[in-house]
Amino acid sequence: MLKPIFTVLLLLFSYIGQAQILPFALDQDRSEISLGEIGDFFKDESGELALQDVMQPNYNNQFLPIQSEFIQLGSVSGYVWIKATINVTNVNDLSLALQVRAPRLLILDVYLPQIYGLETVTESGLLRPLNNKKNQSYTLIPLNDNTPDNIDIYIKMSSVTAINADIRVVPVNELTKSYQAEYLISGLLIGIMVFIFLSNIFFFAMSGNSMYLYYSMVLVNAVVLHVILHGYLAHLLPSLFPYQAQIYNVSVLLATSATLLFSRAYLEIKNRLSFFDSPLLLLCVINTVFAFSAAFTPDIIPATYVSTLILVSALFLTTVGITASICRVPFAHYYLVARLTLFVGYSYWVLNRHGIASNMTFFFWGLTSSILLEAMIHFFGVFAKSNVFISASLSKKKRFSNNDQSLAIIKDLTGRMKRQLNIVSGYLNGLPDVYAHKEDNDANNIEKANRNLEHIVERLENLTDLQYITNNNSVSYTYIDSLIEETLNLFHELDQDATQVQLVAPDILRDEQVSQARLLKHLLLSLLLEFRNFSHQTLTVTLSKAMNSQEGLSYLDIKITPLPRHIAEDDGTQLNLGIGYIQHLIAQLNGRILQSDQPEQEFRIHLPARYRLVDRKPEIKNIQSCQLFIMNNHTNTGKKLLSLLQTWPISIIQVQDMAELHKHDIQSSRKGIVNIVIFLEHSGYIPQLAVQHIKPLIRIEDQCLLITDNIKMPKDFAFTLGFDQLIYTLELEHKLKSTLVSLTEKGLRLQDARLSSK
Repeated sequence: MLKPIFTVLLLLFSYIGQAQILPFALDQDRSEISLGEIGDFFKDESGELALQDVMQPNYNNQFLPIQSEFIQLGSVSGYVWIKATINVTNVNDLSLALQVRAPRLLILDVYLPQIYGLETVTESGLLRPLNNKKNQSYTLIPLNDNTPDNIDIYIKMSSVTAINADIRVVPVNELTKSYQAEYLISGLLIGIMVFIFLSNIFFFAMSGNSMYLYYSMVLVNAVVLHVILHGYLAHLLPSLFPYQAQIYNVSVLLATSATLLFSRAYLEIKNRLSFFDSPLLLLCVINTVFAFSAAFTPDIIPATYVSTLILVSALFLTTVGITASICRVPFAHYYLVARLTLFVGYSYWVLNRHGIASNMTFFFWGLTSSILLEAMIHFFGVFAKSNVFISASLSKKKRFSNNDQSLAIIKDLTGRMKRQLNIVSGYLNGLPDVYAHKEDNDANNIEKANRNLEHIVERLENLTDLQYITNNNSVSYTYIDSLIEETLNLFHELDQDATQVQLVAPDILRDEQVSQARLLKHLLLSLLLEFRNFSHQTLTVTLSKAMNSQEGLSYLDIKITPLPRHIAEDDGTQLNLGIGYIQHLIAQLNGRILQSDQPEQEFRIHLPARYRLVDRKPEIKNIQSCQLFIMNNHTNTGKKLLSLLQTWPISIIQVQDMAELHKHDIQSSRKGIVNIVIFLEHSGYIPQLAVQHIKPLIRIEDQCLLITDNIKMPKDFAFTLGFDQLIYTLELEHKLKSTLVSLTEKGLRLQDARLSSK
């Protein structure tokens, strides 16, 4: 009864044993096979066995099947032997080769006993001489040129890290396609990283922000890691091939240090997340010290220490990214997505490296792809963070959250008010001749009321027309003192309560210019009008320059003190033309309101700004030679003219009519003085006729200037009438001083020519 059963079992085991020693047959249909699927492995932890030893029957029986296309055998203290047998009888004319992809192995010896006996076919690996490695990323061995039908393959491997290898028999023609595909993908990945690197260098050169430099260092080390992981170093820099393991450790540690510094600059950790600053700097120092130790004393630091340090740094940066996102640090969501992408990718790659996961494609390409994806996300983050590209998006995000219908109503109201104000302004410009010889407070109040209405309309226009803000937010520069002077002049034209205000910039140089002049002036004017005190207290607005040397950025800080009660009680959350409008305007300038230790006493604003030092022309020397005669200054234009000139060190003489001008005897003016007679329209006389009467009364070097609101009058026509220069009323604020300087210099040249001819 038992005899048939034993017979069947004996036959079954005999069949299984015979099946195990049968070689795998390659043919036309299946000409490629991985040794992991058909081969066996044996761990020689003593590291003393040679080929003739492992071929003995007592060792032959200790080989275990691999049963995995991707060979992952973990860490081994000695050597790992792999053996397989293939049959190439039916491959006909196909040329086959043994391909081994394992660029991180220290020892890789291949044996073909039927062909070469006990001699190695090739000896490669990081500890072998470079000339033994016949391909920069693969070991290739031809198989079926004068070979027997059955080929035994023995491979000896060792590594200080987990053993991961792709070993297969493939047709040679397929290898060419594989090489081309890999080189194409590698070239694409490296090309993208080079593009991002050059972009960061460009941003660093333009802004001086060290954030871009740090990330450029990350990208350089990422390219080095890719070159090492794919074994390209032997082809690119053969002399460095023996130091490949050291370069790998140094690159990964320096990349981690650069990432820590980039994170510190990108998230402004020192200012926004200061509790992370010290641990971050400590980790950066440790990574840098380990990098130098790995470069000069590689035997001191084990590879496990390096891996642990990198993992701790990655966990720390991921925690920082999550915290920054919770604390709403600007652009932290880009950083968090990038960190999570790299953390997940790197973690999965480590699992593959240690054999916990098995994905051959991700092992060879996953780390570089994760770094590249992280780099692209960071690139978009720094692209959005740079001041050049975020103004439009910030303007859209920081506008008041009102519905489109309300904004449309405000915009329509603005247009209607502007038309009516233009009519009123035109009428008021014709009134001054009525009040030319008497003081009329009502007329003065009406003029100021009209100007205030014009300013309110400008605020409404800013609220509803984003394009208007964009067009006015230019990178035009102006001197700080000129900005202050022009702002104060505009304020006094609008102030109806004789308010005491002071606008100072004690820490900013006289020759220093600031950007975004037009919008800054509008902001300062709005601040003076809204924060003015209706009491004896003087409102002081202080401008100061602030620098962030770490990021290479400059700022303009504005401090306002003391605060009136109505400002201290307004939180700015409502849509209004007061503090709410000012917050809207600050947003357009990409600035923010700082928290103050005394919120009821002072108001602080922090704005990004650019500065430059420009040597001024010696205006004062020439302008002191100028003496002005203003014909009838009771018009709005005349009052504005006097306001603009009130800080200039020149002599200003106001005359009411031609008879009064005759009394000053301009002809007898002393040498070195140039008289400039200014004619204003709507002043009770006709400038075209007046200039004909005045020309005989003045010297050849004296000048006549016409200020007109008739923009259709050509300058050539004014010259024909006898005027030396023409300024339109709309250009008065911007061209008056430069025109006076030009006319003075012209007069001095004519005076020198006249005197030298005598």
